[in-house]
Amino acid sequence: MFTACNDDFLNVDPLDRYSDAAVWTDKALVTSFVNNIYQGQYYGFHTVMFSSLCDEAMEVWSWESQPVVKSEINPSYLGILGPGFWIYAFNNVTWNRLYKNIRACNIFFENVEKYELQGNDIDQLRGEVHYLRGYFYYWLTRLPFSSQ
Repeated sequence: MFTACNDDFLNVDPLDRYSDAAVWTDKALVTSFVNNIYQGQYYGFHTVMFSSLCDEAMEVWSWESQPVVKSEINPSYLGILGPGFWIYAFNNVTWNRLYKNIRACNIFFENVEKYELQGNDIDQLRGEVHYLRGYFYYWLTRLPFSSQ
């Protein structure tokens, strides 16, 4: 009844995310961190092409161009003719998202140094992240000045 309490139960790792120590000591989690940075890249391809709107080509998926071909578009649904449809691939090319990805690259470099990660896999990831950071800076130079 008069024994001392053990307060180790208060020191619990969060269950909804990995701790920094867990991420930067496991090569698989470090690789996942870098893979997540890749998702910030510009996606330059559309499966839908303007040639699908006429008899020049046939789109096999019938995404967005079929309503135009069948004359089923209306002011509330423009699909492929909508003002934002063709810029969908540029969703990641905004000041905020580019700087977020650059920050992730910098976090990678800081933690590789801090946890002294070494090996061929880490060297490859280091090279990939150098490329990605340069890639994101390139897109920053291409954007007009704005507060997006």
